[in-house]
Amino acid sequence: MTPKKCKLLILSFDVKKLSHLQNDESITIDSISASMVKDVLCAGDFAFLLRDNIITNNVAFPNKFLEYISSGMKIITTPYVYDIASMVEEYQLGRVIKNINDCPIDLIEYIDIGYKYGEDFGERTELLSSVSFKKVLKPFVNDIQNVFWYFKVI
Repeated sequence: MTPKKCKLLILSFDVKKLSHLQNDESITIDSISASMVKDVLCAGDFAFLLRDNIITNNVAFPNKFLEYISSGMKIITTPYVYDIASMVEEYQLGRVIKNINDCPIDLIEYIDIGYKYGEDFGERTELLSSVSFKKVLKPFVNDIQNVFWYFKVI
């Protein structure tokens, strides 16, 4: 396997904490406004959403997941944000790795093979629609309003 040149972009609100990584030419660290994130992410091929197995992560739904889907990047994640891991597998949007401290050889091969940008936009659009405000939050709000209406009547 011929080594390929690649670049790791780390976006962080606290660039100073990552200054120890700035000596590596293959790593770029930057901080940008939230409004610019979508314009930057589309330049990438793979997005990493790595979390430990703690209760907060098990029930979380990080907004960056939706940004990653919209960007077209393949997503590399751990199984500990349960909903996201199952969506990545169900919609074939990337890979779920079991341990963030190991880099399994199949993940390296997966990244090395690459993918054709846009080949899974149908799946991405379907997923974004299924987790949209209209499909998820609006019915929840309606249910809450009905509960309050019910108690007002009683």
